[in-house]
Amino acid sequence: MATATRSWTDAITNAALLAGFDTAEYLRWLDTRAVKINSIVPQFMHECTHHWCFHSIVGNAISLLTMRARRNSLVDGPVTRFGEIKSDLLRAQAAEIMLQPYAEGLALFAEFDLTPGKGRISSEVMRSCLMCFGFRGKTLEDIETPAIALLQGTRRSSEFIRRKAGIYAVMPFS
Repeated sequence: MATATRSWTDAITNAALLAGFDTAEYLRWLDTRAVKINSIVPQFMHECTHHWCFHSIVGNAISLLTMRARRNSLVDGPVTRFGEIKSDLLRAQAAEIMLQPYAEGLALFAEFDLTPGKGRISSEVMRSCLMCFGFRGKTLEDIETPAIALLQGTRRSSEFIRRKAGIYAVMPFS
């Protein structure tokens, strides 16, 4: 498998790819589940938030419009049902374009600032992060302190600080 240079989540299929993620290494690590600073955590939280944003009724509607257009094109041919295909694709694309800034803002918040809080409720993104990066515990209180420690350690790395500074100063918004 080729190494990706950038992480991404497809809004239609909800498929996600994390740059620099070695699946075999992760599976070996998951077996021992040692908690450590891991540079993939912020990327994971970012892409998981994109996944979460489109794992909804609206995301399903966008996906179904796209799939219906593809189905009509394949079964009946693009010429026969051109108007319906065009309408479905334009609606799906318009919805995705309008929602993209919100999804990106939420993903950047999760990557840079999301932390577990006190209480009995946690976000799907935080639960996924805690499950995938080695925290064991019966309750959220059992894993709150190690989770905060992991996030603080990861977010103090020079690579992470450069990325966050770049969001404000140098990197394009697209």
